[in-house]
Amino acid sequence: MAISIETVASVEDIITYLSELNVREAQVDEDIIQIVDDQKLIDRQSQELEELGSRLLEAQTQLQFLFSTLATTSSTACNISSQVRSLDIQQQNVNATISHVDNIINLRTQIHQLHEAIQSRDWETAAQSIHTCSQLPPEVITSSFANLTVPSTEIPEPPEITLRDNREGLCAHFAKEFNKAVEAKDQANISRFFKLFPLIGKYDQGVDLYSRFISGIIATKSRTLMTKKADGPLFYASCASGLFEHVAKIIESHQDLIIRFYGMPYLERVIEKIQREVDRQGGIIIDTLIDERRIERRVSEVKSYQFHALADQYMPPLTKSLTLRKSEDDIVDAKEVDRIINEIGTLLSRWGLYCNFVTYTITSTEDPSKIPSFLVKSMLSSKLSHLEAFYETLETWFFRRSIERAIMLDKLDLYASPPISSVVDDVMYILHKIVQRTLSTGQIDLSVTLLSNIRRIMEMDYCGMLNRRLIDGGDRMKVFLAGLNCVDVSATYIDKVITANTEGEVPEKIVKAVRGMTSLKERLDTILENGVSTLFAQILKPALRTIWNDIFPEVSYILPSYDDSEDLVRRRFAAKWDSLIIEPYKTNMTENSFQTLLRLSINQLVTPLEKKIWSFKANEIGSIALEKDISAIISHATTHAPYGTREKFSKILQLCMLLGMSTEEVGQIETTLSAEEVVRPSFRLRNQQWLPPLHMFDFITQKKLHKHKRFSSLDLKGVADYIASGKAKRIILFVGAGISCNAGIPDFRSPETGLYHNLQRLDLPCPEAVFELEFFKTTPKPFYELAKQFFPGKFEPTLTHWFIRLLFDKGLLLRCFTQNIDTLERLAGIPESKIAEAHGSFATSRCLECGKQMETARVQECMQRDEVPACDHCGGLVKPDIVFFGEGLPAAFFERATDVCRADLAIVVGTSLQVQPFASLPRRVQCPRVLLNHERVGDMGTRADDVVVLGDCDASLRELAALLGWTAALAAVAAGDAGARDNAGVAAG
Repeated sequence: MAISIETVASVEDIITYLSELNVREAQVDEDIIQIVDDQKLIDRQSQELEELGSRLLEAQTQLQFLFSTLATTSSTACNISSQVRSLDIQQQNVNATISHVDNIINLRTQIHQLHEAIQSRDWETAAQSIHTCSQLPPEVITSSFANLTVPSTEIPEPPEITLRDNREGLCAHFAKEFNKAVEAKDQANISRFFKLFPLIGKYDQGVDLYSRFISGIIATKSRTLMTKKADGPLFYASCASGLFEHVAKIIESHQDLIIRFYGMPYLERVIEKIQREVDRQGGIIIDTLIDERRIERRVSEVKSYQFHALADQYMPPLTKSLTLRKSEDDIVDAKEVDRIINEIGTLLSRWGLYCNFVTYTITSTEDPSKIPSFLVKSMLSSKLSHLEAFYETLETWFFRRSIERAIMLDKLDLYASPPISSVVDDVMYILHKIVQRTLSTGQIDLSVTLLSNIRRIMEMDYCGMLNRRLIDGGDRMKVFLAGLNCVDVSATYIDKVITANTEGEVPEKIVKAVRGMTSLKERLDTILENGVSTLFAQILKPALRTIWNDIFPEVSYILPSYDDSEDLVRRRFAAKWDSLIIEPYKTNMTENSFQTLLRLSINQLVTPLEKKIWSFKANEIGSIALEKDISAIISHATTHAPYGTREKFSKILQLCMLLGMSTEEVGQIETTLSAEEVVRPSFRLRNQQWLPPLHMFDFITQKKLHKHKRFSSLDLKGVADYIASGKAKRIILFVGAGISCNAGIPDFRSPETGLYHNLQRLDLPCPEAVFELEFFKTTPKPFYELAKQFFPGKFEPTLTHWFIRLLFDKGLLLRCFTQNIDTLERLAGIPESKIAEAHGSFATSRCLECGKQMETARVQECMQRDEVPACDHCGGLVKPDIVFFGEGLPAAFFERATDVCRADLAIVVGTSLQVQPFASLPRRVQCPRVLLNHERVGDMGTRADDVVVLGDCDASLRELAALLGWTAALAAVAAGDAGARDNAGVAAG
């Protein structure tokens, strides 16, 4: 406490002291209450402990009683268990005694039966008796009880001695009889006695006798083969082949007998033993081959050969050693070497087949790593290894000598198309022959070594010769082109050799060795690329540098009106391009080398053409002419180029597209692009700045302001009156996906039903990805899943399609520009010449690799089987000829875009006018315009002579047809009734 009673001096101190006492009293009360509560808990827990103590005492009493009861039971159980074990032991002893007595009885019976069988010369029964006795436990035969009970007056010896003596006696007798049967060529007795050896336990003796018997047959066969007259080029190979085949037939015919009576391990022992005879006889054949064919001498001769003719191609003409070369030709006979190689190769091939047969017979597999060791270490294998060394030396020499000979006999046919040297066919024939012969030997290590030698020789001698000829070809163009053709054709042949020898089940080491020749093809490709680049740099590049000055010398694109009759620019370019590229080189170069040259030439065109376009001045009419000229130039330049080459001009085509667009449209494009898209090359213009086209090209605008109405009324009645008056003789239509919706084909951009909305199920990064070219190249499956739903043939044309067809029938259709790829315009009977497909169509498909066209029916078959169509020619990915994002529009679209200047009525139907350059076409027309759509699009409705009718396009055109009096004609066209259609048309007219 802060204040004590002794220190209280005032009333305030008393009050303070009293309040402190109250606080202390309250605290003491709380402590007392807590102590009382704790005491209650202690009392309750003490009571619970007392209850547990009493229960434990009760449990202890019960446990003592249970222990007393179990002790008595345990004692009783132990006594019973002891008695049961005693009974089990007694029973086992009784059973063992009974079994022992039964075995003794059986032993006695079999010994007496053996004795009787020997007396009666029943060798099978005798052998079987010994076999039965051998199955008895050894302790039975050697037991004292058997020694007392089994012997008899006729057989006084103990059982063990009796069985041993009879076993040896029978073995000797069986061997004697077996040899007699062999001498008498008695196959029945040979097999009879061979089967008896296992019964008496003499497996080794039976196998030895049988192996000697088979070895004798092999030796006889070999002597028969070798005694024939050696009059063929493959005589010794035929002898070895006959030997191996004979041994294989013997093994095949006897293996079942050996396995049945001796078991699989003894079959391997038989084969191992007869292999020694095969080694002896095969060794004789090989030694005779080496001696008779004088192989060692031939090897020595080829090793000393100098190949002067190959060395001469790197030397000046005056130093060529013709005399030495002639003397070498006299020393080494290539034909004789070829015959020796063929014979050794055939022998090695037969040895390989024999090894595979033996391996499969023993291991049930032809895995080279599991060839039995006795074959690998055999004497014959050692001799064949020596022969392989000869083969490698001779084959390597023969291949190089054949190339040397082909080069010496080379003839250049400059009048062929394309011109080519005979050395290519000769060398490639030799290459194919040598590779096939090497691989046919079946010797993997030998083949790998030789393939390496072949590759080295081809790179050093053949490729070196081709490269040298290009360098030293002189100024004759055809000779140089022929050299390029030789290189290209050689590379193609090498690729075919690699493919042909790596297909199917080919050992991995062989596949790796053959594919090692890829470096040879790469060397040839490099030589070709360098040669074509040299040709381009020296001949074509200087001429192409100034080609645009000749094509556009005085051309102006500030035009008061459009006239496409002259087509001057396209004809100039075609003449210049054909004289520079096509005529001199198309027929004088192989396709691949020409395509390489064409690629370099087209690359050279792009940048100068873009610079040339930047220098032009053009008005709106001129922009159409420029777009047409550029499109025609690109189409002609890429006529002979692979599919996709047109993409190189994508930037130029986009420049031309922007040229025909208004400032507002360019702004709309810019605002719809993401930051990433703005910096793409395809959207990047000069100095990476977006500029309105009028400023970019210094336009001089000559727009006609449509201030006067040309329709009697701005509705369908006014349109019908305009057409009926004869003022609309060239009607142009711009149609989109909306005209096909009533056929069941969804449009692209409707929020709930549009195609892009429904594409979410295909798990795409974004809906538009299905039409991205790069995405298609890597993942074509989603596109073909989608294409299967609206491929041609599933849908019928709508009333709008039939109305367009009716316009054509009446001679009023100038052109139908369509964004659709469903080909329903074609199905409605509108000629292809009257259709401009801005985004292509499913009507045709072609390979992205080689450009070959694929039939639509074949594409549809693949899609029905859920397969991605592949090119029948090269196996490349096939794509329908529709325009993907990232591709240029078809050339025909740009060529026909000039129709906008000639039309006297434009009808826009079922399109959103959001995709350029299609969206800019309706703005370019100088005639009245009609919009039939669900909503306003583009600048439709901004001109004084625009008619806008919102709603279903089929309903609007049905009403227009009624106002024109064409209802019957439209129905006849849709029904396909030609007669009714003609009559209705005459009536309407």
